[in-house]
Amino acid sequence: MHSPGALILLRSAAYLSCVALSSAAIAQDADILADFRLDDPAFDSGGFITVRERPQPQYDPVPLRLGRIALTPRATARALYDSNIFASGEATGDLILRPAAGADAEWASGSLAVEADADVERRQYLDHGAQSTTDYGLGAALRYAPRRNTALFAGARIGRETESLADPSAPLNSRRPVQYDILSSFVGAARGFNRLRVAGRLSAEDRRFGDGVDAFGDPIDQGFRNRSLLTAEVAMEYALGPNRSLFALVSANRRDYRNRPALDPVRDSRGYRVEAGASFMLTPLIRGRIGAGYFSQDFESPLFSTVSGLAVRGRLEYLVTQLVTLSLTASRGVEESSTLGSGAFVATRIGMQADYELFRNLILSASVSEERDRFQDLDRRYAIRRAGLSADYRLSPRFRIDAEYEARDQDSRGAALGRDFVRHQVTLGFTVEGL
Repeated sequence: MHSPGALILLRSAAYLSCVALSSAAIAQDADILADFRLDDPAFDSGGFITVRERPQPQYDPVPLRLGRIALTPRATARALYDSNIFASGEATGDLILRPAAGADAEWASGSLAVEADADVERRQYLDHGAQSTTDYGLGAALRYAPRRNTALFAGARIGRETESLADPSAPLNSRRPVQYDILSSFVGAARGFNRLRVAGRLSAEDRRFGDGVDAFGDPIDQGFRNRSLLTAEVAMEYALGPNRSLFALVSANRRDYRNRPALDPVRDSRGYRVEAGASFMLTPLIRGRIGAGYFSQDFESPLFSTVSGLAVRGRLEYLVTQLVTLSLTASRGVEESSTLGSGAFVATRIGMQADYELFRNLILSASVSEERDRFQDLDRRYAIRRAGLSADYRLSPRFRIDAEYEARDQDSRGAALGRDFVRHQVTLGFTVEGL
């Protein structure tokens, strides 16, 4: 059994390993303060537990114990039907088999905790085999806590990922998903001072993109997207009480591109994001965390305009009953553009999700969301609406069944139209995990 302190360290290491792999768009929505509560009563949640947060130890996977190492292998078999695999106005459907395998390893001793993970996934299209891809990832993170209120951490990850044709950043003329290799690392520290906690992180990421393929089978060069990203973040939070706090964070980034097409301006840029807000409990049943501020991304080339504006990140959770949780999320920020003639676009997202614990081992969820993307220096705007239903059924600690349905309606407007399509996806999966 791990001590409570070791469990805190392991959860933090797992989170940081995921952050290292995330894209810049996802990373900007990550809350680095959430990793460093350090079991401090000043930041106690007050017993507020959502359906997804409720512990279910009787259904947790049982790891293989090798001394102090806890190894948890897993294997998943999924079948996905996609009604529009090319994300185009003329829908073409296909059945996709998605076998996957992976393992997590955890080790903790005293004030040091280490976690490593490895995974591989194949997407095999039955009727359009040229669309098939294989992704993989290998990562590790460690955390050292010499004192109860102090932590040092570091990690790295390497992998290959596939960019969906439905992604706003995907090349419009590609008929096959683009794959890219990613290498990332991070170091940081956190310290608590009574009611105040401070955290800082420095992360680096490198991406190398493979070519796309057009309708004639010719390659589409994506080398101009190869880039490195360096990000520095500092955040602090002050507890006003067990369920209330004020926070502020500042992040700065530098993006360097290695290749440039003859007709495309230099895409190198520097940017920052400042944000301040509060965490609170309006009532014993409503919890929230809302921040707002300003972002700016300035490009080296004068042909790309500076992108700036209101930065938003927030989440509200409402415990309708002990078995039902409603969540509302919102965010606004800048993201990289892979479109010639545009350096970035501003993405605004809002979503709502309901989670219902029908049985202790069966959680049903429904969600709706809307995203608005506005490209800089290019007359293109996206309105993306999603709706989904899902079920997560834990048969035992080893076996789990999941099912999901998602509908996506994407509209493009402006003189430089993008992808305009409707897509339905149905997924059914079976997972074996642990002993």
